[in-house]
Amino acid sequence: MLFEIWLLGRPMWNIPLLTAVLCLAFFYVILIKYVLRLTLYHKQLLIFFCSLLLFYLTIGSPFVSISHLSFSLHMIHMSFLFFIIPPLFLLGIPDLLWQRIRLLQGMSFAALYMFAFLFLLYHIPVILSFLAQNPLMQNGYLILLFLLAFGMWMPIVVPRHPLEKNRYAYISGAVLIPACLLFIFRAILGETSNPLLGQITANFCMDPSMMNSLNPLPFNSRWDQVLAGILMLIIHKSGLFLTVRLGSKVQNRGY
Repeated sequence: MLFEIWLLGRPMWNIPLLTAVLCLAFFYVILIKYVLRLTLYHKQLLIFFCSLLLFYLTIGSPFVSISHLSFSLHMIHMSFLFFIIPPLFLLGIPDLLWQRIRLLQGMSFAALYMFAFLFLLYHIPVILSFLAQNPLMQNGYLILLFLLAFGMWMPIVVPRHPLEKNRYAYISGAVLIPACLLFIFRAILGETSNPLLGQITANFCMDPSMMNSLNPLPFNSRWDQVLAGILMLIIHKSGLFLTVRLGSKVQNRGY
């Protein structure tokens, strides 16, 4: 059944978004090479293009609809969108450009706390159900979270003292834990309904009674929610580790 959904989703590749992503990549090269005349470290160029590729696969592919099938797939989708793509994108920006936007760095803690609060709020069942029934509001909410994610990752990406980075990374992990625990607590309490299934029912013109047969995982919804919370923690920690490691390799080189 999952393969059938994938086939149904093939026409759902977002071509206008692909065009926008390609234009952004072209503008990036022109800006760096010919306007600012900076010598870009080749790994930094690769990281930036990788962020654009992941962004398109996360937002412009059929995986957007397939991720609604389970909480764990949904959390993988959300985690890549907020914990992997923004830091990779920011790492692709040369250090010399960061010197011109230092004022934005003072917003980092505000962005972190706002993101953590809104991300937790988004996954409260009654709010998620409401947003799932109002696609325009849901898209606006997710766009706001995506923008806040950039501010949230700035203190880890922008060159600064290692102790400051470590302190911020610790705080970042701590304030996001409640959202992870929400899934686990819901599973313990026996709340296993998935409000996002209604969206895929509408997208594929399916009978809502068929949705119970679409679970792609070999276990029930309760364990699916536990896995979702664990996956969020793992991907967020992986994003922190990846950002710090890549940042040490690309910063202050090749300029």
